[in-house]
Amino acid sequence: QTIKLTDFGVQGAESNNILYLREIDDADKLVAAMQAKKDGKAVVVGGGYIGLELSAALKINNFDVTMVYPEPWCMPRLFTAGIAHFYEGYYASKGINIVKGTVASGFDADANGDVSVVKLKDGRVLDADIVIVGVGGRPLTGLFKGQVEEDKGGLKTDTFFETSVAGVYAIGDVATFPMKLYNEPRRVEHVDHARKSAEQAVKGDQGQGVRRVRGGVRLPALLLFEVVRCRVAVLRRERWRDGAVRGQRPSGGQAQVRHLLGQGRQGHRCVPRGRLRRRESGHRQGRQGPAAGGRRGGARQGRP
Repeated sequence: QTIKLTDFGVQGAESNNILYLREIDDADKLVAAMQAKKDGKAVVVGGGYIGLELSAALKINNFDVTMVYPEPWCMPRLFTAGIAHFYEGYYASKGINIVKGTVASGFDADANGDVSVVKLKDGRVLDADIVIVGVGGRPLTGLFKGQVEEDKGGLKTDTFFETSVAGVYAIGDVATFPMKLYNEPRRVEHVDHARKSAEQAVKGDQGQGVRRVRGGVRLPALLLFEVVRCRVAVLRRERWRDGAVRGQRPSGGQAQVRHLLGQGRQGHRCVPRGRLRRRESGHRQGRQGPAAGGRRGGARQGRP
């Protein structure tokens, strides 16, 4: 269920062209508004997937775009400050204005009832022809009230997504499951998690639980401004050490090792060309960073 600003009694939130994106009908309304307000000004409320992706889409369609979100950086539940800084810089380079640390507190409309002004809590005022709100959703758990144990707005599950009722499973963003990374139960609102949690539930139901793998989510690629052609190397993590990788670097360019979810770890680290080394038969894999200097196991620094 989409969280709407009208749920909180925000002044003027019922104005025309204050839009949300959840269903096909919502997408149709957004397209119609973009056509009616061609080359206008758009304010995007929210710094998550919806906010980032729609900001890019609006900019591609020649809108003057401003993003507004209360967090200190975009995607705070997934991105470290360093990674968020990269994305925010990239968006700024495309001409998107980013306003952080405040929220929309009210809206003004013109004589036709169309939104015209966004009022921010910090006192700033933004002109707007379109406002898109992406501040999350709520799981619909009402059907299970009093029947299944709940936690943090979702249905509480174990690591195989089985609820408090034996044989009943909850998958996707409705499930509150033990996330080992944070050592606490969490819900994950992403389509890839819906697929992966279903796979995990099937493993548990088939009795493949000798090694109880914690439920989790893989990070998706964000839809940005263009499709980038790239050469990809498959690298395997080694004991979660910063920069410890295994695999073969493609010729040319750079490789990057990034801790996307690791709390208290370095946000990212770049591996300059020539610093990743191929694993050779009978020798230990080399590592990037200061420890990579000199000779190790017959692998020479600079070898592809």
